[in-house]
Amino acid sequence: MGTTANNVHVRLGDDGAQALVAAAVGPGNLVTPARDGWVSVYPADPMSCEELAADLSAATGVACVGFQCFDSDVALAVLTVQGYIVDTITGAYAALFEEMTGAPPDAPAFLDDSERIDLFGQLDVWCATLGQGTLDGIRAVLDEDPTSPFAEQAVCAALDQFGISPDRVCMAHRFFEAGEEPELRATFIAT
Repeated sequence: MGTTANNVHVRLGDDGAQALVAAAVGPGNLVTPARDGWVSVYPADPMSCEELAADLSAATGVACVGFQCFDSDVALAVLTVQGYIVDTITGAYAALFEEMTGAPPDAPAFLDDSERIDLFGQLDVWCATLGQGTLDGIRAVLDEDPTSPFAEQAVCAALDQFGISPDRVCMAHRFFEAGEEPELRATFIAT
């Protein structure tokens, strides 16, 4: 069984960011303190990441990233600005993506390699919008482990280049709810 996770990351900096985000999200969510300028939200509703990312970017006026992964087969990250989805990165094998959607990916393949997890999306848009990360940097990280069969690892590698820590990305509300990582729970604001 692979990773199943969902979360949203808000780029606000450090001063009062956690309380601001906690005030903007609905009840039942967990909100982390800022790390490297990003506050993470673990929604109680596992299917709300795209909508929550859009809502938070509209409410805060800053870029937000929503992440979802199902059983390590497919992972996606959405970049939202001012309430709108700017782009989506999908991590999957091209054949699996086509099988699941019934159509080839509408975004260009980043690695163009059918034998490994690829990223579909406009990563140059992400670099420009977030003002950090490079295509060469993302490619170098992905090439460090070209045999990785896990979709979330490919998407996490890209998000790490934008300053979002992989240990925050591959986490979900249910992990904390079940008592895992109890020492971290004290740092959350529960909404």
